[in-house]
Parts: sequence; C-alpha cells; structure tokens
Amino acid sequence: MKLSSLEDKLDFRVAALTIEIIYRRKLGFDKSFLEACKKAGVRGRPSAYDIAYRSLLSSYLAEKVLVDNKLGTLPLRRKSAFIVAFRLIVVEKIRCSPFIFGGLIPGRLQKILHSLRKAYVEEIAESDNPIEKLSLIYSHPKWLVEKLVKNLGLRETERILKSNETEVMWLRVNTLKTSLENARRRLEKEGVCVAEDREYPILLRVIESKKSIDDLRTVKRGYVIPQDKASVAAVYALNPRPGETVLDACAAPGVKTSLIAQLMENRGRIVALDISDSRLDSMKSLLKRLGAQDIEIIRADSTKIAFRRKLDKALVDAPCTNSGAIRKDPALRITLRKVNLNNFTSLQKYLLSNALRYSNEVVYATCSLAPEEGEEVVENMQNSLVELKYIGGTTGYRKYSSSKLVRRFFPHMHQTIGFFIAKLRANTR
Repeated sequence: MKLSSLEDKLDFRVAALTIEIIYRRKLGFDKSFLEACKKAGVRGRPSAYDIAYRSLLSSYLAEKVLVDNKLGTLPLRRKSAFIVAFRLIVVEKIRCSPFIFGGLIPGRLQKILHSLRKAYVEEIAESDNPIEKLSLIYSHPKWLVEKLVKNLGLRETERILKSNETEVMWLRVNTLKTSLENARRRLEKEGVCVAEDREYPILLRVIESKKSIDDLRTVKRGYVIPQDKASVAAVYALNPRPGETVLDACAAPGVKTSLIAQLMENRGRIVALDISDSRLDSMKSLLKRLGAQDIEIIRADSTKIAFRRKLDKALVDAPCTNSGAIRKDPALRITLRKVNLNNFTSLQKYLLSNALRYSNEVVYATCSLAPEEGEEVVENMQNSLVELKYIGGTTGYRKYSSSKLVRRFFPHMHQTIGFFIAKLRANTR
C-alpha cells in the first residue's frame, strides 16, 4: 500500500490540522476534526478522521523522537504533521510519497522517519521505568498512569490503556418515543448490528454500523441516543420514579436528564441546572427532539443555589478532568493536565455538599479514573449526617474504606469509559 494521490494528500492535511487544533485550542477530537475540515474546505472525510485518531495513539512516541533529535521546539504545524507521518510510516509501515506531506515534512524529518526501525516501539518497551514505558507506548499522561498503577498494579493498568485504543459505542433506546423491538428493527434496516445489554435492557452495544452513528435516521429522530453504559448506570443508581421531584445539578448537554425523564415516564418534576447559556440552549433542543417533558431548565450555579423545599433525589454528574474518557475522546491524551485535578476536586465537593442540603438522596458521578475525583470526595462527605448506600457492581479502589459501597466502570472490564458512581443519603435519624 502506498499513499500518493491528491485524496491521500488531503487526508494527511486534515489529520495534521486536527492534531494542530487540539494542541493549539485544547478542543475535543470531534470538534477539532470539524474545524480542520472547515479550514480545508471539505466535508466529512472518514479516512482523515481515522488517520487523525490513530495518530494520537502514538503521539507520545512521535514527540519523543523529536526531542531525542533536538527538535522539541519544532513549529506546531510541522510537529502535528510529524505525528501523523510517524504513525503512517513507522508504526503502520505504510509507504508515503513525499507529495502527500504538502511541504510540511522537510527532508531532514523524512530521513529521521525512514531511519526508525520497526522495533523502535519494542526498544522503548525495554525502558527501566515501567510508568514511563506505559505512558510512551500507549500515549497516556504519566501522572495518570502512575495513579492507575498505584491503585491497580501494572498488568491491570496496561489492560486499561490498551482498551482505550478502540472506541465502543452504546445506544440507549428512548422509550418515550419507541419500543426496544421497534428501535432494533429501525437500526437493522440502516445496517447497524447491535447486542442487547444484560444489565440494562434499554441499552444496545453497537457491533457494526455501515454509517456514522450521528448520520443514522434512528438517531436523528430521537428513537435512540448515543450514551455510554456507565453514564446510563449513574441514572439507574438514582432510581428516579414517576411523581418525584428530581434535581439534575449539572444537566447540560441533557443526555442524563432525558433518561431521568424516561425512567419517570414524563410524570413528575425535573429541575435541570447548568451554568452555561450555550449548553442550555443545546440541551433544550435535545430534550425537545427526545420528547422529554416536565423539565424546568434554569441557568444557575449549583454550588450556591437554594431551594425552599426538599427534593426527593439529585444527580451530581460533576465537572471533572475526564481522565476516564480517553477512549471516547483521544484528544485528552494531549489536553489532560494534572494541574486541573485539585480545582475540580474542590468544585465537586461544593456541588455535592449543596445537593445534600436539599435532597434526601444524591448520586455523585464523575467520568474519572482518579480517586481524588471519586473515593476521596465521598469519604470527605461521610459523617453522622450523611451515609453511603450500596449500589452493586464492580467496587472502587481497595485502599479506600468506601470501596465496597461505590461503583467503578473500567474500559477493559465493562467496554465503557472510566467512570465513578456513589449514592449518598441524608441520615434523618
């Protein structure tokens, strides 16, 4: 196989632009790709999407090559192009005509790429530092790898990092608009093969799809909605029932809010809060498409808002580092920063504390693999007035006293993103 056509050149350019935008603007992968397509004056291009996605899987190794060759200060545009070329030439051993580089990979960089042997990755694997080795081979932040190894050991950590190389897609059937059987039939007609989840019958795992999930009519019409199993589990842990008053403290973009409405059969009251006007606008559109009703959407700071009456239940799906979402968004391999961890932990405690003032039961959830955004937060909240309730499933990190009462999802075990869920109840005795 050799890449040499104008189409190959365009794919290379879009892939390199995607990575450059991730570095420059700290956007997620999908947003960066759309921006890259816009700049290149093209639409779609699944092949470019795949190249950019795969390139991020080996981005740390590519950067190390540049540093080892005293090219660590290479301009960002050339650096991004090098990351893509490294993936194609060194990792995947694809022959590439210099034509497709569009002048972004000068002769010196091409010589470096072609001089690297296929055993390069294996040589890195011989490193004496196992944390650094895993970080480089699987392109994950060193600080995150260190935390995982500390709590799970080397073997389990490597299985997580390996699982993050492939995305798994879940679809939740929207029973406000259709039945499980009808949704499956619609998906089959569109060339989508799915498997029903044993734990949550309304959940389908995508085995194969002939089209992009977002392009499916079944998705566009609101019969099914993409939602990870771990995210669904958080709402099921809340167990909202018809007639109850439920708070969704960090509601936008509204996917979990719509599931709350679905489980309540559109009977009851949902108070959905978020601090972002733009996210709330998008949320309103989504909820309308999904047929979710009886929802009060309010722009407010959930760390400070007060209620006159007690609410039955509250969901705090708190802002976090998103360290568990690398499988879903490979841009996090570049944008994830340890410096944000303490800020998020503090915010999560404020959100949870305020929710517990006004709700009898609170489910706290984060898309994080870090115990600072999970076990340590809920243990900080535990006292004579607040107790943790058992919710089943895979438990938390063993070193914490709360581990048997909380639930964690891991990419390699559950085919999901990394996720933490805890259920807290105000002790009224």
